Amino acid sequence: MSMQKSRLDDTSGFKEFKGGSGAQNLKFEKSRAKDEALHHLEREYQELRNLHALAHDKPRVVAWGIVKAGKSSLLNMLADSVQEEVFRTGVTHTTTENLDMDAGSYILMDTPGLDVDPEAQERSFRGMKQADIILFVHAPPGELDQDEMRFLSGMKDVLGEDASQRLVLVLTQLDKDQNGSAEAVREKILSQVRDQLDLHPQCFQVSNSRYKKGFLENKSVLAEKSGVLELRNHLKNLSLKLESEIKSFKSIKLNKMKIEISEKIIKEINEDRNVINNSMIIFHDKITHLSNIISEFESEYMRNNSDLMKKEFSVFM
Repeated sequence: MSMQKSRLDDTSGFKEFKGGSGAQNLKFEKSRAKDEALHHLEREYQELRNLHALAHDKPRVVAWGIVKAGKSSLLNMLADSVQEEVFRTGVTHTTTENLDMDAGSYILMDTPGLDVDPEAQERSFRGMKQADIILFVHAPPGELDQDEMRFLSGMKDVLGEDASQRLVLVLTQLDKDQNGSAEAVREKILSQVRDQLDLHPQCFQVSNSRYKKGFLENKSVLAEKSGVLELRNHLKNLSLKLESEIKSFKSIKLNKMKIEISEKIIKEINEDRNVINNSMIIFHDKITHLSNIISEFESEYMRNNSDLMKKEFSVFM
């Protein structure tokens, strides 16, 4: 008994349904990408909650700069934490997390250096969303390097048209200026950010060591010449001036983040819905395929049995 090839012999549907190692790897990669996307959304949601908690807080002055620019030392001087450091300093890189403290009119926050490992840099940049005033610290004699300019460009994107007003440049190590070159460096840096980034910030020259010595030895003139007191007054006045604007800015920023996260969540839901719908279509097609195979098998079985019975019956005729 010979039978023509039918769909019963067609196993392509089974092969496609079962999948091979390539399909399994692809499925695994998609699953991992989905997990990473969900983890990123969870982190953004947590940042949104943190920002919401800070919405009615004091203005936050956040310091950035490359390693050993003098950020932490400067923040200690601004907070009058001269003898007992709040922000750790040292010969080696010491700031690995975003740290903050209440300084009265505003909150000071220290961040890891811009030129440290990528993980620390990511934590540093997360502090950008909490910043109301950017305290950008640079140690001469050189001008701003590529990492510093890249950061300022990103800061401008975040703060928008208020970037120049909310950015405060600080040049440290004023005490090492022996030939008056510090002022020339200051002018070059201001020209650099003006010409390349269209930023017009206030710029201060300070000496952390000079202020510390004046503070410890009760020498007010030395403290005055450090530039720290002038910077402190500027930050206080700027915080008071921007207080209402900062609250409004925070509210706008929060609403923008809510919309962005909501859109991402909706996108993820729609993608999952499409995957489910496509899976249901594929599953339905497979069931239909199997049903057709079974039906054809039953038909061939009945037809073959009918022919066999006719032959057996003819023997008795």
